[in-house]
Amino acid sequence: MLLAVLGVGALIAAALIFGRSYLFPTDWDASLTPVVDAIQESTGVEFDHTVPLIVQPPDEYATTLIERSIGSDWEASVPEWRALGLANGDVTASSIAAELAQAQPAFYDPASDTIFQVAGSDPEQAQPALEAALVAAFQHQTVSADENVVETARTGFTGVSTPQSIARRAVDTYLSRGLAIGPSGVDATAVTSETLPVPIAYEFAAVDRLGASILRAAGAEPTTFQIQTPYPGAIYGALDDDPTSAPSPLLRAGEQPLTDALALGADDWSLVWGVRLPALSVERAAEALTADSYRSVSRDGATCFVALLQTATQEDGLSMFGAMQLWASRAPQGSQAAATLLTPTRVQLEACDPGAGVTVTSDVGTVDSLIDRQIVRLDG
Repeated sequence: MLLAVLGVGALIAAALIFGRSYLFPTDWDASLTPVVDAIQESTGVEFDHTVPLIVQPPDEYATTLIERSIGSDWEASVPEWRALGLANGDVTASSIAAELAQAQPAFYDPASDTIFQVAGSDPEQAQPALEAALVAAFQHQTVSADENVVETARTGFTGVSTPQSIARRAVDTYLSRGLAIGPSGVDATAVTSETLPVPIAYEFAAVDRLGASILRAAGAEPTTFQIQTPYPGAIYGALDDDPTSAPSPLLRAGEQPLTDALALGADDWSLVWGVRLPALSVERAAEALTADSYRSVSRDGATCFVALLQTATQEDGLSMFGAMQLWASRAPQGSQAAATLLTPTRVQLEACDPGAGVTVTSDVGTVDSLIDRQIVRLDG
C-alpha cells in the first residue's frame, strides 16, 4: 500500500513539475496544432486525447475516403441511376476516386478516430477540410451521442449516406468555418463534374453548403451556436421533405420488382428531373407533386424503374404529363423511357438502364438547384 501511495505521489509531482504533457499525450501533428489550439481556446475545453493524422498517397487515400465515407453499397445502384439519368457510363469506385479525393483532401473517420489526408494536396484547399475534420473529432470526443437518433436507411437519391450522417457532417463543416484559421474565405471544393453520379455529387454539396440552414431549421441560431454544444436532435430530421405515398405504379407482364414501392418526395424527384428539364419546369413539377410511388424492376434482364406521380388538380396533372414527356424524350436511345397519363391527376414515368457503354449529357446544375431550394425551405 505504501508503494502504491508513493507511486501516485510521484505521478502528481511529475505533473506539477513537468506539466500536463508528461501525463497526457500532446503529440499532435504540426499541421493540426494551430486548429487544435483555436478550438481549445474558443471553447475553453481541451481535447480528451490526440487524434492521429495519416497522410496517404493519392490512390490509397481515395480508396480510404470512399470506403470510410460513402461505403460500397451504392455501386449496386448504378444501373438504376443510369435509368434515371443520374449516372453515365461504367461508374465504379476506382473511376471516381481521384475526383472525390481532390474535392475532399482530408476527413475524420469516427470509426477509427483518425484523420486522413491525401499527400501533396494544396495547403489552401486542405485547410478547410482539416478544420472540419478536427471539429468533427472534437464533437465526437466532448459531446455525448444523442441516443434518440435513429439512423434510417438511404431510400432515395439525395446522397448515398443516411440523412442523419449528412446532416451532422454539414453542421460539423459549418462550425469549422467559424474558426477563421488559415486563408480566409476558402471553402471546400464543390463537386460538380459530369463524371460523378448525381447522388454522390449531391452528398458532398449538401455537406459543404447546408450546415447553417440545418441548424436554423432545428431552432438554433447558426451565428451564435458554439463548438462543443450538443447538437439539437432536430438537425437529424431536417433533410426530410415528408414524402407522401401514392398508389403503386403498374407493372408490365413479365416485370419483376427489385424493390418495394416507396415514396421519394420532391427533393429526390427534383434531382432526377433536373438532369433533363429546365429549372422552371422542375420547380413547377416539384410544386405540383402531392404524392408519388417508385420502384425499381427487372425487365427482360435490364434494370428499370416505374413511378407514379400524383397531383392535386387536372391542370397540374396535364402540366406534369407534359414535363415528363419532355424528360422521356431526352433520355438516351434504348432506355425505353415513356410517360403515360393514367388519369387526369396521375402520370406514370418509366425508363431502363441504357447500359454502361452509353454516355449521355446531363445537367449537373441539378445539384445546385436542389441545394438552393432546400436552403430556402430550411431557412423558413
